[in-house]
Amino acid sequence: MPNLPASSWPAILLLAAASLALLGAQRRCGLLLLAISLPTALWGGWMSLSALPPLLLAAVLLPRQGLRPGPVTLAVLWLLALALGLHLLPGFASKTLWQGQLAVDSSPYLLRWSLDKLLAGCLLLLLYPEWRPACGQRWPQLLAATLLLALAAIAALLLGLVRIDMKWPQWWPYWLAGNLLLTSVAEEALFRRALPQLLPAAWPPLQRIVVCSLLFGLAHAAGGPAWVLCAAIAGMAYALIYRAGGWLGWAILTHVAFNSLHLALLSYPQLQ
Repeated sequence: MPNLPASSWPAILLLAAASLALLGAQRRCGLLLLAISLPTALWGGWMSLSALPPLLLAAVLLPRQGLRPGPVTLAVLWLLALALGLHLLPGFASKTLWQGQLAVDSSPYLLRWSLDKLLAGCLLLLLYPEWRPACGQRWPQLLAATLLLALAAIAALLLGLVRIDMKWPQWWPYWLAGNLLLTSVAEEALFRRALPQLLPAAWPPLQRIVVCSLLFGLAHAAGGPAWVLCAAIAGMAYALIYRAGGWLGWAILTHVAFNSLHLALLSYPQLQ
């Protein structure tokens, strides 16, 4: 089992609480928790002082409650969010918890934690609070989302990306926490909440879903074209879950649940 020092946990717990507050549209509480998390992240070795300037810049540029930023401010905040999400800003440390192969024919996997992507997700949730897509009919959308997730899994099997490989590694609690906080929050905040609001308002909901899902698939291009296709299909399912439930948290939980089934039942992360 991975072993993190006790000093590593306060920042993780505070950022988890901050993201939960922001998902619940508790902006002031989320900002307070984010502010408290920064010194604990320094203490825990997650980042150094060189990481503070861009974070302080974001804090200065973020609009006050109820205000929207101008185009230049918005562009700078988007660049900061993307740089954080892509691990491009200096001063952030990553901690390796496990590395190796889960099966002889699986590609190598690195379980690593870094807090910058979660901070990117929190920044996007601050920029785009309380947005809900038009809900439409709930049950048809839930059924369509279920079928799309099944299609994504079947396509991955038929395209040779994965095979049936039932397992449950000892380090799964760390993987689950990381997949929830350090991956899914940021990705859903970006592709299901923030990006749709940048698209033309005249576009119908389905067109927005397809475009954002294709971009979500392209974000997984490192796995190859087939992986892009499967990720795009899954992205459409997460968008429908968001529309059906009206809360981004449902899309995040579905994202984590689908990834958990991938870990437990299929080759992870994929075949070599």
